Amino acid sequence: MAALTPAALVVLLAFLWLRSRKNPLFLAGAAAFIGLGRSAYINIVPDQVLRQVGPLELTAGDVLFAALVLGWLYARQRRAALRVRLSSKWVVLGVCVAYFLALELALVYANAGGFHPMLILLSRNWFYIPCGYLLTLDILRRFTADETAQYVGVLSLFTTCLMVLYIASALGAPIYPYSKYLATSFAGTAIIRDFTTFPIWMGLAWAYYLSQPKRSAWAYVALAVLAAGTLLSYTRSLILELAVVVLLVVILQMVQQARRAQALIIAVVAVAFLGILLVGGPVLAPAQYKYLGARLGEVDQPGKALSNANVRQYRLQLFERAQKAGAQVDHLLGAGLLDPTTSVASQQYNSYDSDWIRIVYYTGWAGVAVLAMPLVLAIVWGVKRFVSRGGSAGSGTLLLTGVLATVFSFAVRFTGQVYFWWPAVSLFPVALVAYGLGIPAVGSARDSGASVPHRVLPELGGSR
Repeated sequence: MAALTPAALVVLLAFLWLRSRKNPLFLAGAAAFIGLGRSAYINIVPDQVLRQVGPLELTAGDVLFAALVLGWLYARQRRAALRVRLSSKWVVLGVCVAYFLALELALVYANAGGFHPMLILLSRNWFYIPCGYLLTLDILRRFTADETAQYVGVLSLFTTCLMVLYIASALGAPIYPYSKYLATSFAGTAIIRDFTTFPIWMGLAWAYYLSQPKRSAWAYVALAVLAAGTLLSYTRSLILELAVVVLLVVILQMVQQARRAQALIIAVVAVAFLGILLVGGPVLAPAQYKYLGARLGEVDQPGKALSNANVRQYRLQLFERAQKAGAQVDHLLGAGLLDPTTSVASQQYNSYDSDWIRIVYYTGWAGVAVLAMPLVLAIVWGVKRFVSRGGSAGSGTLLLTGVLATVFSFAVRFTGQVYFWWPAVSLFPVALVAYGLGIPAVGSARDSGASVPHRVLPELGGSR
């Protein structure tokens, strides 16, 4: 039975408390920092059972959701007046997800033949998704653009520094006191792929640095560190996402005349980094470079990686089998939030190899559509606003960061963990898009939030 690492948690909370004296969002949003888990020496991982409390197993997800609730209460106490007006459509998105999950749970009750309160408790991780999203929305809208940008910036800085530790660990340094997720040997060299210590906000940090209208030398160093750590994860989907997000940010910034120069610089730097990798990789880390090449496929056979049996058998075919298995219970709504068969074979659909495999099994095609909806709409609405109206330095950066981070976690990564890695904060990028859309357009003095009075808004936020 694992427990939290007290020293690391105390240090982290002390740091957030000190920062919260000027910016309360740091303590209100502590859950996102705690979610860094083992990468920050806080010994929690998703679905980990921490303690048995009566008939209930207390999990790491419960701890993170509790931290979010406490942060929300703290934010409401420190900031009674709302700083940013959010459209009510963002609340409706969260309510729709919650309503669908409630319907799924009602069907479980019907199949069980009677009411049992433990059914609610056993399915609570599903409800952490919409509840955590709605709490995050209410937290963010109480803070100014400058305060939110500081918070996202420090979270990205933390992630970058932790990525340095991940890189050292991947190269064999004894950095973390935990058993490795996966260790193998290639060409006589130890290859380490420890996903439990890979910083979960890597995609957010990558998007944040790319979204800066003016980048310092530090931003490019941070991007290089994040890219190097991702390469040393040897995860094809993550590497592909890096390239897709770079391409997307270049396209979006090219559309805006004011940012075209930055788009060209990003493109040039990306090409330069690729050149350095191809030249320096075989020299600095030959075994790791060859192992990465073996996973990606030969350069002169670009289709080889996509036709790999790992993709065919453990992604697409497993998704199809999960859909068929869930359809045996209900063709549209799947097997229900709880596994009605309780068979060992069905547990393969709980794998974190792909959240969408789990979703299609338990909630059917209806669940895939409903749970994809917030992600898809955030990308569409965010891109539309960014292209049509742009934004000042603060609003444009936060909006673009949210869009790119949402793309990173969903649009490409069929094989990734979107919802169930840390469900209470899984929709944080979507909440960030909603926040960015709520900031007044270009050049408004309210963007800094310092010199203009803020009107108290209705509790659910008005429409724009």
